[in-house]
Amino acid sequence: MVNFETFGNSMMLLFRLTTAAAWNEILHVMINSPVQRQFVSFTYMTSYIVVAYIVIINMYVAVILENFHEAQEQELAGVTDEDVDMFYEVWSNYDVKATQFITYDQLSDFLNELKSPLRIPKPNAVKVAALNLPLTNGDKLHCLDVLEALSAVIVGKVTESEPLKKLSGEVYKMSVKVFPIRNTLETITTTFMLRKEFKAALTIQKAFRKWKLRQNHTTAKKKLERSFSSLRKSLRSLRSSRPTSPLT
Repeated sequence: MVNFETFGNSMMLLFRLTTAAAWNEILHVMINSPVQRQFVSFTYMTSYIVVAYIVIINMYVAVILENFHEAQEQELAGVTDEDVDMFYEVWSNYDVKATQFITYDQLSDFLNELKSPLRIPKPNAVKVAALNLPLTNGDKLHCLDVLEALSAVIVGKVTESEPLKKLSGEVYKMSVKVFPIRNTLETITTTFMLRKEFKAALTIQKAFRKWKLRQNHTTAKKKLERSFSSLRKSLRSLRSSRPTSPLT
């Protein structure tokens, strides 16, 4: 098998030499062969191994550069197709019936379950409020509104221009065709307003508890004063009704 007698054996041997497996043993046999000259055998073996290694190294470098280029393009692009696919895959776990909506109570867990760069880990109540997502009846959120808000966070502020406005208009028209139900529902509030209402409710509740505590304290104090007053009156009545002893 380890020879150049046939084409098949030659290819197998060259493949073995490409991996540098026991090449020195093969070179030793070729040098000691009476058929071939030592110079020819040595030159062929060393040149083949060097060229093979150069080709393999270039292939590795090409693959590394290509992967780096793709990663750089994805980073510049912001949100990629893979990110969108991941978003809807996780969304399907919360929207089992494919209604295109999830409730506000599910939003925190949903954002925490997403993968980078769309993920917003817990605790995320403040960041959810900052997204300012529109909510419809029943505190429901549409998938496209959530995706657009997360994309805006990643991309950041973009300078308004005529081509961008035109592109935004085309995207809006396409979204209306794909998600017609989105434009039929009225926006009741937003996550930002809901957060403000929640904080206001907590503040009012805290103030009411303090007022109630003061009221209870005042009421208890008044009851105690009335009890002492009644007790004093009873003692006075008892003293006044006690018969006086005759003078001796």
